[in-house]
Amino acid sequence: MFYYLFFSLSITSEINFLTLNIRGLNETNKVQFLKDFLRDQKVDICFLQETHINSPDYVDEFGNIFCDFFGYFTVNFDKTKGVGVLIRKNLSHDINILNKHFDLDSRFLRIELRIENY
Repeated sequence: MFYYLFFSLSITSEINFLTLNIRGLNETNKVQFLKDFLRDQKVDICFLQETHINSPDYVDEFGNIFCDFFGYFTVNFDKTKGVGVLIRKNLSHDINILNKHFDLDSRFLRIELRIENY
């Protein structure tokens, strides 16, 4: 079961946000569900909770799977917790990443960014 909240922010252009408790991204069907859902709903920025990513190599693999997005993830080696943010690459010319910070317990990830032209 997935729980998600979907909302749009409309300033002069529309940016679609999604927040999702994925309950682990270690299963192929969940990764495919997320990839399809992001595409079908035209999600621009996705906030993920409970990713359960336990290896930096897996984060690299996500870069290939979610090739339309820049991905930022925490890694927790006991395969629990974890958060992530996916930002659609076509926004990259309008988004400047100012700072990234995460805790060592993989409970939060803060990305400071500036959105231009909106």
